[in-house]
Amino acid sequence: MLTAQDFLAQKIDFNVQNISIKEAILKLSEIAEINVSFASRLKNIDKKISVQFEQNSIRDILNHCLTDSQIRYKVQGNGLVFLKKQLKKYSISGYVIDAQSGERLIGAHIIDLLSGKGIASNEYGFFSLTLLEGNYHLSISYLGYNLFQNKGTLEKNLPLKIELKPNLTLQEVVVTPGSILEPDNNKQALFYRSNQAAGITIPTKAVTQTPSLGGESDIIRATYQLAGITTGADGLGGMHVRGGEVDQNLILFDGVPVYNPSHTLGLFSIFNTDAIKQTTFHKQGFSARYGGRLSSVLDVRTKEGNLNDYEGGLSIGTFASKINIEGPLQKQKSSFLLSFRRTHLDKFIFNQTDRSKAGEGEGGGINYYFYDFNGKLQFQLSERDRIYFSFYKGADDFKDNGSYFWEDEDYIVDESSLVTNKWGNTISAFRWNHQFNPKLFSNTTLTYSQFNYDSFNAYEQIYVELEELEEDEEIEDFEDEDYYVYTDSEFINFRSNITEWAAKLDFDYVPIPNHFIKFGGHLNYRIFKPLIYSYDFDLDEEDYDYDDYEDIVEGFEESYTIDALETSSYIEDLWQISDKLNLNIGLNFSTFRSEDNTFLSLQPRLFVKYKLTPQTTLFGTVSKMNQFIHLLSTFGAGFPNDLWVPATDNFKPQNAWQFAGGIYQRLSDNWRLDLELYHKQMNNLVAYAENVDFTSIDDNEDNFWEYEIVSGRGKSNGVEVGILGSFHSSNLHFNYTWSKSDRVFDGINQGIAFPFSFDRPHTLKFNYIRNINPNLSISIGGLWSKGRPITLLSSELAINPIDQITDATVISKNTNDYRLPDNHRVDINMNWKKPTKWGGHNLSIGIYNIYNRRNIVYQYNEIIDNNNTSTESIRLLPILPSFSYRIYFK
Repeated sequence: MLTAQDFLAQKIDFNVQNISIKEAILKLSEIAEINVSFASRLKNIDKKISVQFEQNSIRDILNHCLTDSQIRYKVQGNGLVFLKKQLKKYSISGYVIDAQSGERLIGAHIIDLLSGKGIASNEYGFFSLTLLEGNYHLSISYLGYNLFQNKGTLEKNLPLKIELKPNLTLQEVVVTPGSILEPDNNKQALFYRSNQAAGITIPTKAVTQTPSLGGESDIIRATYQLAGITTGADGLGGMHVRGGEVDQNLILFDGVPVYNPSHTLGLFSIFNTDAIKQTTFHKQGFSARYGGRLSSVLDVRTKEGNLNDYEGGLSIGTFASKINIEGPLQKQKSSFLLSFRRTHLDKFIFNQTDRSKAGEGEGGGINYYFYDFNGKLQFQLSERDRIYFSFYKGADDFKDNGSYFWEDEDYIVDESSLVTNKWGNTISAFRWNHQFNPKLFSNTTLTYSQFNYDSFNAYEQIYVELEELEEDEEIEDFEDEDYYVYTDSEFINFRSNITEWAAKLDFDYVPIPNHFIKFGGHLNYRIFKPLIYSYDFDLDEEDYDYDDYEDIVEGFEESYTIDALETSSYIEDLWQISDKLNLNIGLNFSTFRSEDNTFLSLQPRLFVKYKLTPQTTLFGTVSKMNQFIHLLSTFGAGFPNDLWVPATDNFKPQNAWQFAGGIYQRLSDNWRLDLELYHKQMNNLVAYAENVDFTSIDDNEDNFWEYEIVSGRGKSNGVEVGILGSFHSSNLHFNYTWSKSDRVFDGINQGIAFPFSFDRPHTLKFNYIRNINPNLSISIGGLWSKGRPITLLSSELAINPIDQITDATVISKNTNDYRLPDNHRVDINMNWKKPTKWGGHNLSIGIYNIYNRRNIVYQYNEIIDNNNTSTESIRLLPILPSFSYRIYFK
């Protein structure tokens, strides 16, 4: 008898039809007269095959039968043993890019249809998918792009550059703000969830189709449409997430922290949509790589610049004008992006307010403008290395001056006032992407960020006796004469400067398809300069020296500086345990040192998602967050005089635990229900003490601000419900939030809990988009919420909610025991576009607040006389028509 090894070379005829691999092997063993045995749990052993051979070797026949079966055989004595094949693992890695511009795409989904394994591209477009050797079939999808598929045989590590082509028709069919879908059904979504984390992605192109204020589409205003987010009337007062403070939001601009993202006190953000590629928002299930804030993360990524062709555009809107241009420096190797935006109504505002004040016998006027500049360069050094330089500069400038004369029996009085508010950000970053191997990717970032805030309020009255004034003299000559009788002057200056240098090293490691590991470390060095200067003086003729005023002003240049060093390291694993169960587990360890104080913080994070049925997904999350910096704000109107200060021995770092859970239920092919519940506990919050007197603050003492603030805690609970659907080329979305948030501070409200200043127990938001044709759509958005709580004040003088620096009496029995009227409005917008061979035109026409609901920003009681008061309401925006016209080339 021939040995098995000799027999494998023998040639025979072999023909079987539609039988299992095992049956085919047994039949072959009968013909060869050789013994065979099988190991247990062989994969695909029952797979049906059909083969037909004429005079082929037994070896070739066996190899053909076992193709794609993950079964191998070996000779043992005079027989064969069939075993589980030890397949090698190889990685498919590379980048997902826009085929037209060369931009790397964030969060594209790469799935192998044969194994069911998948992953998403990271913040820099990189992906790595490890599979067993053999055939693969990749499906790559990204919102607004055509589906791409790639097939082949994996026999070694495979570098792959995936180029996706934009699908222009999908950009015209978008679900309205607040629509949250899974990636497998996100082609029509404005907001959608990631499979691998709890973040919500906000594509910029879709934001431009939603109703806007003044023709300015805005990322943050779109984010306001999400459940669980509250703000002041018309957006003033900043973003408050699930009962959190405005400083508890980590705003990242290309990975660089932004300390104030607002223009016009919150009506607009600093993010010019022409320069933004994509935004991701987190309000739960925080990644371990994010640290330093308690409530949310808004991660904004700018465009990198077109590597293939020049493109740009010019936009003119009701409120501002924009210009942007991008293109290659060296095709496929380097590119640039430049974008600039500025308001153009400052002269109109001044002329209108000047005429208005003149009509009331006053002088002066109001002037206001803001601007933004974005710049970016990218250079591809090699297939594995790319560097970026980015820069942002933006500022707001507000000035209100006034003057008028009045007289009584004895005096002529020259009364004047000046209010200025200036703030702005300077941000820059150097970033280096490096791919070590198919499984390991790194990003090194060096950043600089500076925020400046300067608020100055001055008031002066100069009294002159009527009998001292010569007939031919003018009152404007007073300060050059010797007959001053009396002057009453006061001023207060708030300044806050925070400068930060940072270095970050982040790694993405994909050892096997089920694990996506992120780890790294950050180092931040900050310089704080919080200042409050105030002075109030009365001088008679003998004591008055005009130079004294100048000396006091010059003293403002002195500042108190605090240095702080923060470090953090983290590791997290996005673990796909099964097709139904996903887990994101992470740990962040941080340290903070300021002056003689050192604080340590260990922050665990956990996010679990379980697909109960194809229609039902459950999730749960727990996060501990820590924050080493505080923002001191005057309470009440939502127009704070803000001071950024570090944690100290007296005022510890803020921390919070948040627990959340919920269900995403698909009701039908076109309708979906989202239900989420959360509880958040916040500790070591700070606030100005009750009845703080800023005019008594002496900044010559170290940490002068510590004597005017108190520490406390907060608690928030809520239920968020969302219903969304699509029908007849339309999309509709509602979300409702019930929430309760309160605060407890020693020394405020006698230590008894009181409502948070932006607590809104009930909030309802809706959005509707109708796509009339591929080039024309109409969108309608609206909201209703309970009024926010305030502490009611009484004053003889008008209260300016921008600064609230005035003598006033508290008449509320308890802190924040008075609620403003309900807040509501409806907006409508029409978008039309006309594509051309060279580019195209976009026209947006809208009406903000279509039924002219003048929502109230603030209320107080004005004292008319000793026995009478009048409730004064400060209202904001009326009905505002708007337009935006954009012409672009590509």
